[in-house]
Amino acid sequence: MRALGIIKYNEELTNIIDNKVEIEYSSKYEVEIRASMIVVIDYIKNKVDNTNAIDINDYFFTASKKIKSIAKPYHLCRNKNY
Repeated sequence: MRALGIIKYNEELTNIIDNKVEIEYSSKYEVEIRASMIVVIDYIKNKVDNTNAIDINDYFFTASKKIKSIAKPYHLCRNKNY
């Protein structure tokens, strides 16, 4: 969502992500990133009829891959929940 200009991070987190430093699982930043994404997806879900959170998440994931050449790096975090 950062690549699409929907979410912005503070300077410290931006530097961590841009320098491709792995974020520790369940750290403050990892939780904040995931929570922010859930809030945005839930907001959109409530504004758009006949859609669900999974479809919205998949749309953003696919859209970010299409603009990969201009996209900013995404956060790196080892996660076993997927």
